[in-house]
Amino acid sequence: MLGADNLVVNSRSVSAQKPSILLFDADKFRRSLLARELVALGYPLVAELNTADYLLREIETHTPDIIVMGIDLPDDDILQKVASLQQVQPHPVVMFAEQDTPQIIQKAIKAGVNAFVVDDIQPERINSIINVAIARFQSEQGLRQELAKTKNQLHERKLIDKAKGLLMKQRDLDEDAAYQLLRKKAMDKSISMAAVAENVIDVMSLMND
Repeated sequence: MLGADNLVVNSRSVSAQKPSILLFDADKFRRSLLARELVALGYPLVAELNTADYLLREIETHTPDIIVMGIDLPDDDILQKVASLQQVQPHPVVMFAEQDTPQIIQKAIKAGVNAFVVDDIQPERINSIINVAIARFQSEQGLRQELAKTKNQLHERKLIDKAKGLLMKQRDLDEDAAYQLLRKKAMDKSISMAAVAENVIDVMSLMND
């Protein structure tokens, strides 16, 4: 369990029009500065963490719209936590760092950091940084969804082609007749052709066994 010194839940009244934020920073001074600037700009600050050990759990608990991190120099441990976050609970991530290297920036972007800001925290830039992070996140999510859709369509096409081949062999049908049979079964059962194809493949496999 997190102790009182590890988590501060904020109940300050701020505008709900801006995305809510979960803030992580092990440095007390920098965390306080970031929190003050975010609240002053109208961002609902749902929680402040000084350890990333329970990051995924706290995100699930507080359901922020965006994650803001302050850090000296991102290490493999924190970047792995960001990568895990983007795999199971994708969120826009902004990282304010004191130091960087080209390799660190590459690792951060690969892990899923949407905006990486080095050195000075400039209040007048925070809105733009957060907006850019959200826009990049949404764009990347859109690309991932398109890729997943394409992969799924390819998988379904392979299932249908395999089922057609089995029907052509077992029932001595031509390709069009096999396709029409799959199509009719899908319409009769109100399921996708891919689902019918998978059933055909399973039944044929059992028969062969």
